[in-house]
Amino acid sequence: MRKFFIFLTIIAFIGITSCKKNSSNQGTLVLKFNPMFGPNKLQLWNTYTSPDGRFYNFQDFKVYLSHIKLIYTNGTTTEVEPIAYFTPADSQFLSITVNAPTGSFKGIEFNIGLDSVQNSAYPSNDTTSPLAYNNNTYWGIQNQFVFVEMDGTADTFANSSYQFAYHVGTNPYYTVAPPLYQNFTVSGGGKTVLTLTADAQKMFYGSPSINIFTDPTTMTTGSAYFQSLAHTVIADFSQIFSLQGS
Repeated sequence: MRKFFIFLTIIAFIGITSCKKNSSNQGTLVLKFNPMFGPNKLQLWNTYTSPDGRFYNFQDFKVYLSHIKLIYTNGTTTEVEPIAYFTPADSQFLSITVNAPTGSFKGIEFNIGLDSVQNSAYPSNDTTSPLAYNNNTYWGIQNQFVFVEMDGTADTFANSSYQFAYHVGTNPYYTVAPPLYQNFTVSGGGKTVLTLTADAQKMFYGSPSINIFTDPTTMTTGSAYFQSLAHTVIADFSQIFSLQGS
């Protein structure tokens, strides 16, 4: 009986020290999504003025990011989240909280959209899932997800009804975004907050820019023109992000 008690004591001790070790090797990372239009916070159904005096009103803004990785100061990476879905339309999808290894980092990297395996998944009935059916990001006709969705109106007067709709998805448009650099640390048992800003204004005034009057709508299938425009949209979208620490 005494030997059995000693055995249980040793097992408990190992369990406690293991938990302490795991706790010291991990922290919490919060990645907040911050949609903007130039210097202004982007909220759906609000009207914003662009540098050339045009008025933009966004009615939808959705994006999937995948394989989010932290970049150590030595350049190696570690993945902390396989899929993230962000939209200002639902507060639960304005941030993600993940476990992250401790260490010093110089930035993050991610992809726009879902890889071919993730993209073959079926929508979930779990409303908290990034792949939730209720997110309306699944193209049933393609059996794949929409990676980026931007809908709204724009014109030279505020009450415009001139519509734009940029929906890009399916495997050929899966895109590697440029790494974002910002020094930060993750400490054991601590919480690190990063803000991922997405400036939608850069879609229309970046390089190459998109003219909503000549190219107002994307399609990821069909003519060479539509496919080329979809590649331009996803390439431009990958350039709108910046990273800030706090």
